[in-house]
Amino acid sequence: MIVEKQFDKDVFLADIKEEMAYLGMKVSELSANTKISTERLRTLFHRPYSSFKPEEIKAIEKVLGMD
Repeated sequence: MIVEKQFDKDVFLADIKEEMAYLGMKVSELSANTKISTERLRTLFHRPYSSFKPEEIKAIEKVLGMD
C-alpha cells in the first residue's frame, strides 16, 4: 500500500522563506524565476486560506533547489 505524504503549507512556506533568505532572493526574483506573479506569491505567503497549485509547488521547488 502506497501512502502519499500530506502537504503541509506552513512547513512549505517556512522552507521557502529559509531558502530565499539563504539565497538572498526577494519575492520579485522568485516571481520572475517561477513565472508566478508577485501578487499571487504574496497572497500565498500571507493569506492562511490560500493554497498552492501543484505546478506552483514544482516551480518553486525547482527554482529554490528543494526538489
